[in-house]
Amino acid sequence: MLKGNPVFGVGYDNFTEHHVRTAHNSFVLCFAELGLLGYFLWMGLIVLAFKALNRITDTLASTEDHARYAVLLRTSMVGFLVCAWFLSRTFVPTLFILMGMTVGLLHAARQAHPASEVPELHQPLRWKLTTVNCVVLTLALVSVFIRFSR
Repeated sequence: MLKGNPVFGVGYDNFTEHHVRTAHNSFVLCFAELGLLGYFLWMGLIVLAFKALNRITDTLASTEDHARYAVLLRTSMVGFLVCAWFLSRTFVPTLFILMGMTVGLLHAARQAHPASEVPELHQPLRWKLTTVNCVVLTLALVSVFIRFSR
């Protein structure tokens, strides 16, 4: 599906129109249905969430509530992504709820710590290059996984 429609994919919820079963891998489902453009944006949301959580934990003391919540959210995101490698959970609300909680936590941390106090917390999150790297890495991992599972 990716070879046939690399930019835009086969369309949302159209995987089973081209294959008997679903992908059983959220990453494969995403790039097959949304193409590389949609996959880049989906992966970008995940990368932004991790960068925001890392920014909070790196700039605030580990005893602060915001930092502890960031660690919990990051652990939840890792758990979700491990599950997503084996199940088709690309578009389920759980992922987007975790991302929304991340945005809320970053906003709360920035409100509690003004830029004059913790300027690093207020710096823009750089995500594009990391997202490209994650897209390439996950495509390579899927390719290796498929080649060795035969």
